[in-house]
Amino acid sequence: MPRRAVTLTLLATIFCALCVASIPARARAYCLRRVKGRAGHPSWPARSVSFYISSSLVEISKRLAVEDAFAAWSNVPCAALALRSAGSFELAESLDSAQGLESAQGSGIYVHWHTSAQSWPLARHDVVATSTIRVGKDGIARGDIAINAFSYRWSTDGAPATLDVQGELTALVGRVLGLASSDSDDSVMADAMTFADVRKRDLRADDQAALRVLYADPSCAPPPPPGPDGCGVPLAEETTAKRLVSSGEPCPFGCGEGEVCGGEGQCVAAGRAADAAGGCRVGARAAAPPPGALFFALVIGLVVWRRRRRGDGARGRGRHARRARGR
Repeated sequence: MPRRAVTLTLLATIFCALCVASIPARARAYCLRRVKGRAGHPSWPARSVSFYISSSLVEISKRLAVEDAFAAWSNVPCAALALRSAGSFELAESLDSAQGLESAQGSGIYVHWHTSAQSWPLARHDVVATSTIRVGKDGIARGDIAINAFSYRWSTDGAPATLDVQGELTALVGRVLGLASSDSDDSVMADAMTFADVRKRDLRADDQAALRVLYADPSCAPPPPPGPDGCGVPLAEETTAKRLVSSGEPCPFGCGEGEVCGGEGQCVAAGRAADAAGGCRVGARAAAPPPGALFFALVIGLVVWRRRRRGDGARGRGRHARRARGR
């Protein structure tokens, strides 16, 4: 390759490396639903909520996947919320957009599994929909989840060209519980649907943090409140060895720098007696090189390369000249 072309290639590599190094990591922060003109965030006042699945969902594996989606939100440490299966309901044979999603009466969360366009109240290309009915200032009295199972294929095994029942239902349940879309790409509440994606079955740290804010367990230390925009404070990506979640919380939330999880479930300073009483250290991340160091390393490499090329530059041009003359 001619020296000029190699030089340009190396310079392009330096530029691309700097661009990548300068891109900040996506903030891992949850967001809560908001009501216009109100400061609070909607949530269920009852800490035990019943859910129902329409009888139109007849496949046992898919019904179990829906139940597993609800179970994911029922097993969050320091969140006082229980979601309980209460049976089935009959789907309305016909609905229009004016009627909304409600094909059954009563409080609770209703999963509407639509197998025909006749009962689907939305556009045919719409995949899913959710709605809630609020009561009082910030209470939720009812939640509805509608699934388009006639235009789209759903599965429980991550098959190609199908949507994952458990993963997508987990995100939809989060919405009717009061969560909004997250700006974290790996969050269950990320605002995206991908075929054959089974990664949304398990709640991430920011999903769990949101649930603790909405349904705080009084037996645990209060979680950090969200910001004025209704979103949590992003977990800092420190360059030194730091905790992975917020400090000042019980061990399920993680401990701060220089702290360990003590035997009584509280974060204590490292070296205290509680550390030897069965505590465990929180994982840490190694320091990452700053972008500036990467830039200087690449520049030095370019200078060294150019100096080494000067000695054989004429020989390289000569070979090229001979090839040109041979044409």
